[in-house]
Amino acid sequence: MKIPEGRIVTYGDISHKVYGTFSNGQAVASAIKAETNRNPDNFPWWRVVNLKLKPTLKPKGAIERLKKDKIEFRRNGSACRRFHDPDVLGIA
Repeated sequence: MKIPEGRIVTYGDISHKVYGTFSNGQAVASAIKAETNRNPDNFPWWRVVNLKLKPTLKPKGAIERLKKDKIEFRRNGSACRRFHDPDVLGIA
């Protein structure tokens, strides 16, 4: 699964792509965390955010990487909605 630079998706978006429902976001987060612990550069984990568009997995490192990807943030720490693009996963 590829998430291009300059785009973010939510755990729910990936859940919808994999399971057909948005309700398995926690399972997706657990799988991403496990994979990231084994091989941190295998998947762009920093481009996956929660429903509030905030990074939750290694938040400091994620924010730094997202800023390098030119993702902009609001004062409350959430990414600007225009960078959220579930279509990169092939879902609408």
